[in-house]
Amino acid sequence: MFENLKKKLALASILFCSISHSQSFELPKELQRQTLTLSRQGEKPTYDSKLCMKIAQGTKEWQPKNPDEKSVKNIILHKSSAQLNGLLSFIGEDVMWWARIDNEVNIGTLPRAFHESNHVIDLQLTSCNDDRATYFFNGQAYVTDLLHGSIPSYTIAAEKIPEKIKRQPLGRYPTYFERARPAPGNDLTILVDELNAYLTGAQLEVALADTYLYGEAIKSGKYRSYDGNIAGTADFMLYLLSYLKSVEEKSPDSYLKIKNSPLFIAHVQRLWTAAERVLMDAKPYATENGGIYYVDQNVLDVIYSGSYISELDKLGLPHVSAIQMKLVK
Repeated sequence: MFENLKKKLALASILFCSISHSQSFELPKELQRQTLTLSRQGEKPTYDSKLCMKIAQGTKEWQPKNPDEKSVKNIILHKSSAQLNGLLSFIGEDVMWWARIDNEVNIGTLPRAFHESNHVIDLQLTSCNDDRATYFFNGQAYVTDLLHGSIPSYTIAAEKIPEKIKRQPLGRYPTYFERARPAPGNDLTILVDELNAYLTGAQLEVALADTYLYGEAIKSGKYRSYDGNIAGTADFMLYLLSYLKSVEEKSPDSYLKIKNSPLFIAHVQRLWTAAERVLMDAKPYATENGGIYYVDQNVLDVIYSGSYISELDKLGLPHVSAIQMKLVK
């Protein structure tokens, strides 16, 4: 509780400084308002097996070349992480390609850039590992023992996603299950890839909450609430559980294949624990507490209902309880 109070006080202080005409002290560079002039987007970078070799050799500090790259580095520097550093080190040009799409860096565009680049690196890593689903998380590659495309399409999860969640006008269900039908081979390994990418974006959204980008988002009046990677993390936690419920009924052999893939299960555990952590860390900045980050409580209620969260229990995966999640303020 004390830590959350400190976060709220810190946020209030930053917001006050961002609108004050005179400051009694100078904020660190990464927390000050910056005028970003973004470079030309150019051609989208492409990658091959050399990227996998680069990752195997380990992370090196990203050396920005252009002014906008230096500004991005300053923004994330105060709460940098192995994941952000790794993505910048290995495919920084792709991160910046995504960041330059809208010619603006804000709480929406920057996490989106890291999210999308996470997909790029996962795709190439999986290809390098003979289609064994491979994920870039916490700055390193995790090769699993589940082949991409070896189990049913993730669309089978739809039957277990509650109707009230499907009908949400701004929800992700229409995007992932209706408007764009998944390509052949897009199975649970792809749902986990999405959870991995949303989690990366969510961690950055939380980190940005004490920078000028968050303060400017509030001052602009553009967002009464922002439904971004944090909310997306919760959505894909639900889709994961829904898939497990459905595949156990429809394809018991596939369910056993998942259950008997310890490296894949270990990564699901890794992501789930981190996802619960980021949802808790986001609480001080959530709409329910006067912030702008939105997470649908209906989604959380379904996730932590007995018939859904028990899917993790069946696989022996620890998790917090519904009560523990609600107690975090």
